[in-house]
Amino acid sequence: MKRPPPPGLTLLSIAFVVAAVVSVAETPPFEVDLPELPIELDLYDCRIDVELIDGVDPLLRVTTAPSGGVESPAFKVGEAGGLIRVARTDAGGTTAARATLGLVLDPAQALTIRGQGLAIFIRNSTVLATDALSQNPTVEGDNPGPTTTPAVHTFDLLDSEIFLVGAQATTITGKNTFVDGEDGHGELRVDIDRGSLFLRRHRGNLHLSSLNSASSIEELRGTVDISLDGGSLELRGGTGAVTGQVRSGNISLSRWSGNGRLTGEDATIELRDGFVNQMNVTATATILAVEGCRGSVTAQLTGGELTAEAVQGSLQATASASARVEVIDHKGPLVLEVHDDSSAEISEIEGSVNVNVDQSELRVDGASALGLTARGASLSLARVRRFTNFLAAASELELDLRDTVGGEFDLEVTDGSHATVYLASPCRVRLRDSTASSHQVDVTGCEFQMQNTGRWRGSKSKGLDGRPTFLLTARVFEGGSLSVRGEL
Repeated sequence: MKRPPPPGLTLLSIAFVVAAVVSVAETPPFEVDLPELPIELDLYDCRIDVELIDGVDPLLRVTTAPSGGVESPAFKVGEAGGLIRVARTDAGGTTAARATLGLVLDPAQALTIRGQGLAIFIRNSTVLATDALSQNPTVEGDNPGPTTTPAVHTFDLLDSEIFLVGAQATTITGKNTFVDGEDGHGELRVDIDRGSLFLRRHRGNLHLSSLNSASSIEELRGTVDISLDGGSLELRGGTGAVTGQVRSGNISLSRWSGNGRLTGEDATIELRDGFVNQMNVTATATILAVEGCRGSVTAQLTGGELTAEAVQGSLQATASASARVEVIDHKGPLVLEVHDDSSAEISEIEGSVNVNVDQSELRVDGASALGLTARGASLSLARVRRFTNFLAAASELELDLRDTVGGEFDLEVTDGSHATVYLASPCRVRLRDSTASSHQVDVTGCEFQMQNTGRWRGSKSKGLDGRPTFLLTARVFEGGSLSVRGEL
C-alpha cells in the first residue's frame, strides 16, 4: 500500500522536498522518498540495485562501502521536465569511493540508466510472483497480475555489467558490456559492441544487434530479429521466428522450433536437432550446416558450402560460384540446382531427388528415386533404385545400374558425352538410332545387339538367384562414347 502525500503537498512541492533533502545530504549515506515519475540516472563507478514491486512507494537509498583514505562521492537529485534525475557530480578517479544505489520502484515508472563502470542488478518481483502463481495451480485465490502497465527501461552503458531478473520491456545499448537476463517478459532490444549477452527463459521478442560479441539465448519464446557482425550467437531450446543477417560471424540454432529467414556473408550458420516449419537461408561464402532437423529448409548458396545430415522433411538448395553441397541420410524430397563450377554429393536419400547440374559435379551413392538433368557435368551415380527422368548432355558420366529396379534403362549419349555404365549380369545392351562408329561403343560381360541387326552376341552368363536379364537401350551420337561392363 502506498503512503499518501501529506495534505496540501503537490507534485511540484514533492520535487522541492527531494531537492532540499539532497542539498543537505549530497554525499552518502542518504535516503529519499521519490514521486511516481520517470527516473533517469547518469552515473559512473557505482553499483545499482533496483527492485520493482507493483504498488510500492518509490525510494532511493545511497551508501558507500567503508574505506579509509578515499573521498566520498557526491550526487545531485532533482526534478526537471517531469523526470527525477540522479547524477554523480564528483570528479571520481582512483581516490573516490565506489557508491551503491538502491532503488525501489513501481513497474509503471520508466527507468533510464547511463554511465560507465556500472554494476546493475534489477529484479522485477511483480513478474516473478505472477509467474510463480501461474505455474502453481495449488495456490489459492485469483492471480490478477500486475495492476499497472510496465514502462520501458533503457540503458546506455560503457564498460559495465547488468543483471536482469524478470525484466520487462527493456532497451540496452552497451559497449564492452556484459548483459545477463532470466525469466523476463516483453520486448527486449539489445545493441552490443564487443560485449556479451546471456539470456534464459525470456518471454517476448528479441531484437539483437551485435558487433564482435558473444551471445547465448536459451528457451526464449518469441521472435528473434538479429544483425550479427562478427562474434557468435547461440539459440537453444526456444520457439519463434528467427530473421536477420550474419556477417563474418557464427550463429547456431539448437533444438529450436519455428520459421526463419537468414542472410549470411562470410559466416557460419548451424541448424541442429530442431523443428523448422520453413527456414530460408541466402548465403555468400558461408558454411551452412543442417543436422537432425525436421521441417523444410531452402538454401541459396553463392560460394561456401552446405552440409545436411539426418534431415527429415524437404530440402531445396541452389549452389553456384564453386559452392559445395553434401547431403547424407536424408528422409524426404530433395531438390538441388548445381551451377557454375559447383559440386554436390548425396548419399542414402529416402525420398524423391531432383537435380539440375550445369557445368558442375554430382555424385550420388544411394537414392530411392532420382530425376536428373545435366549439361557439361561430371556425374557419378550409384545405388539409385529408380530413375524418374534422365537427361545428360555433353557430360562425363559414370552410371552404376546394378541396384536399379525395373529391368531396363534407356540412355542417350549425346555429342561430347562419355558414359561408363555398370550392369549386373545377366545383361543385354541394345544400340538404336546411333551415329557413333563401332570403336566408340565397348561392351563386355553383356550380350550386345548392334543397331537393328536382330542378332545378339557376347556373354550369356546367368545372374545370381535367378535374376532377370537387365536391358540397356542406348543411343550414341557421333561425338559421344559408351563403355558398358557387366559384372556378377
